[in-house]
Amino acid sequence: GRYQTALVYCDKAIKKNPDDKWAWYLKGKVYYHLKESSKAVECFNKSIQIDPNFADAYFWMSLTYKSYFITNEASHYAVK
Repeated sequence: GRYQTALVYCDKAIKKNPDDKWAWYLKGKVYYHLKESSKAVECFNKSIQIDPNFADAYFWMSLTYKSYFITNEASHYAVK
């Protein structure tokens, strides 16, 4: 469906520019909505590695942990 199509476009953008924080971020959001939390976390982490001040990536990282993992980890990312 639409999420699979979005992943294809994110992958194309990442292949063209591996340091595109927005492509990694959007890919993380797609994985979040697909309930593939581990993959979402990997993508948000990559966005944060590229731009340590990327607040949206921290927010979605926190939301992913809160939704799918443990609350302690979520609060760690929410504080940033």
